[in-house]
Amino acid sequence: FFKQKTAYEIPKRDWSSDVCSSDLFDGTNGAYPQYGNLIEVITSQTITSSAGANGTIYPSGNIVLNSGSSQSFSISANNGYHIDSIIVDGNYVGTDSSYTFSNVSANHTITATFAINMYTIFASAGANGTISPSGVTTKNYGDTLSLTIAANTNYTIDSVFVDGVFIGSAGSYAFETITANHTIS
Repeated sequence: FFKQKTAYEIPKRDWSSDVCSSDLFDGTNGAYPQYGNLIEVITSQTITSSAGANGTIYPSGNIVLNSGSSQSFSISANNGYHIDSIIVDGNYVGTDSSYTFSNVSANHTITATFAINMYTIFASAGANGTISPSGVTTKNYGDTLSLTIAANTNYTIDSVFVDGVFIGSAGSYAFETITANHTIS
């Protein structure tokens, strides 16, 4: 790529003589010593961007730009996933949804990785009964967790609460297509 420098002006000349432009050129890098360097070579750099499974980076692929330019990237996770890491030139730079290269003077790489969202279900039983599984259970986005609730001998299930809301006195409960943390007691 070439671009004419605008910092130099060519003075008005009387070109009616037998002098031609090749007589003025010294053969080095487009230089006309009388007028300064008229041509500047513009170099380009490549940023290679890629995204792992379950998300995207935009723009993606090999992005060629002029040295000194800036380039921004937008990173998005698919539904049920989150940005796990952004790696630039082999170094972790965080989990933000955008990244900008400024004043680019070398080739670069940017890679985005994604991880499934995980949720906790906290299950507890009062005295004289059990819930299974009990305690904290971790499940992936979209999973199902079935729980069994039982009363001890000579007792009955009085009440079951899911996320603080009374749902009856059932002996089982299933969290289907989990998309949030929950409690059951």
